[in-house]
Amino acid sequence: ILYDFGNTYKLFNSTVWNFNTPLRVNSYDSKEYSKTVLPGRPEDGMQDVVIDLSNDGKTWTELGRFTLKMAPGSSFYEGDKGPDFNEAKARYVLITALNNYGGSCYGLSEFIINAEPISTSTQDIVTS
Repeated sequence: ILYDFGNTYKLFNSTVWNFNTPLRVNSYDSKEYSKTVLPGRPEDGMQDVVIDLSNDGKTWTELGRFTLKMAPGSSFYEGDKGPDFNEAKARYVLITALNNYGGSCYGLSEFIINAEPISTSTQDIVTS
């Protein structure tokens, strides 16, 4: 998964919602159509990942290898603490899955990185 923030940001902590498919998440009225099992399983969630950072999309630096927790398959899932980016500066973040929890595909539900723009001060020079 490649994220392009459009500009360079200082990156901090993160929160990860791994692939989470609650059983009967849409069963609000106990009718047959609302009991349909949703596609995918928590086993499809990413387990071990490598995260790389770049400012130009060509030169990459490995932030590290991380193990993400398996989602519980619950409609009350609130995500888990993700990797800390330790104020690294990057425009691009690349997440590469190495394996999953035994499923037939790979997925994440959501990945949030707390970040702040990097500001620079410039001075306009006026000549006459």
